[in-house]
Amino acid sequence: MKKTILLLLALYLALPAFTQSYLPYYELVNKAEMLTFKGKLRQADKLYKRAFKMVDTPHGWNLREAARNAAKMKDTSLAQQYYQYAAALGFDLNRLFTREDSLNLGSRIAQIKPHEYSSPLCATVDSLCRLDQLYRKKDYDNNWKKQNIIDSTNIVKIYEIRSKLGKIPGIKELGYSRADRLTTIFCHTQPNQLFDSLTTFLLRQVVKGDFNPKSATSSLDKIASCDADRPYVFTRAIFGTALSFSSKENVFWVIPVRNYKCLNKLRQSVGLPTLEQQLLLSEDKTVYDEELVRRNYPKMFMENPPRKPFIDCDGKWMEL
Repeated sequence: MKKTILLLLALYLALPAFTQSYLPYYELVNKAEMLTFKGKLRQADKLYKRAFKMVDTPHGWNLREAARNAAKMKDTSLAQQYYQYAAALGFDLNRLFTREDSLNLGSRIAQIKPHEYSSPLCATVDSLCRLDQLYRKKDYDNNWKKQNIIDSTNIVKIYEIRSKLGKIPGIKELGYSRADRLTTIFCHTQPNQLFDSLTTFLLRQVVKGDFNPKSATSSLDKIASCDADRPYVFTRAIFGTALSFSSKENVFWVIPVRNYKCLNKLRQSVGLPTLEQQLLLSEDKTVYDEELVRRNYPKMFMENPPRKPFIDCDGKWMEL
């Protein structure tokens, strides 16, 4: 648990240092998604266009949602423009190609190939990603100790890259899909002092637009909600982005957070929409229900966290 607290301390120390460069952008695209949900398609498109003009590198997920919004407006040409823009940023459209997209745009999306980012740095990150999955893809139960050693080595290599570049390579250096995969390496890491330092940089860069807020915070939530000292015991998450599935209830549930009262304020500080919006727009049925968690996982979920919330509603540190 001491390791988890170090993670939370690093997170808190990172918050005051955030720049505001992408936060207005995140706010606009989050509003645009809600307008699409409400059927106000043209208003949503206006917000998307405003948002995309505000930044050098729009996020692929947002371009995809703008394309889907355009398709609902029956503006196929505009939808293709958004998809082509996403592909130019290295966003793999086939990875997120759905039946709805196919019905709206046919084979024209499949013909849009993502821009291939190629550099020694990209090759290094590809190697880290392959190692990250080396034993996870097969026979993990008999090789988890070997995988843990690889995970520890990976985080050291990421730290070395950050020290050399002055930042963790993100969307601009790696392309959208590769940067997204890099964040998954974080959720396979046990919190330690080195990881805490990288967490600070990662969250700062989320706000600068280098990483997708949902992917990055989901990785951090998965780490924060696992108790390294007691396997298969959940503690509480931070941002409310990590999910688990209840086959008994046939529903996805958000891993309960440490400070629900101030959750949306914390989410807003890294560009996430409110938890209510996240649940409303989920493609699968998703709930935030602590009673459901206690009912289905009485031995896994730690009912009363031994620590107080790490940040209060005014963003002030609370003693542990």
